Amino acid sequence: QALQGLSLLTRLKLQHCQLGQEALESVGVLLSACPQYQALDLSRNSLREEGLRILSPGIVANSTLTYLDLSDNALGAAAAGHVCSILSSCSRLKNFNVSRNALGPEGIEAVARLLPRCSSLSSLDLSGNAMGSAGAKAIS
Repeated sequence: QALQGLSLLTRLKLQHCQLGQEALESVGVLLSACPQYQALDLSRNSLREEGLRILSPGIVANSTLTYLDLSDNALGAAAAGHVCSILSSCSRLKNFNVSRNALGPEGIEAVARLLPRCSSLSSLDLSGNAMGSAGAKAIS
């Protein structure tokens, strides 16, 4: 609630905060309620697929995000659908970091199918996702 009153706040960094389910739900509500947020860094929180599932609706509801860092969150291949939902809904997203999340070849292939529709992206970090040859081929 404290952050909702800060109407000039446009960047939120919550790196390595060990956010639990209740905190993730609060962040999701905050993103939905505060359209001024342009940058969100949730790196190194061990979100896993479940955490991203909780956050995704709030991220998708925020139409002003231009920077999103979800790196090093152990998302796994199961989270690829949530990653794709975010990519397809955040039309202003310029910088997206999902590195070191073990999305695997299937996850990277799913992301690659969306890339032609992500015309605002200027930086995409997919490193450390064990994409293998199939994933590399899909993004090239």
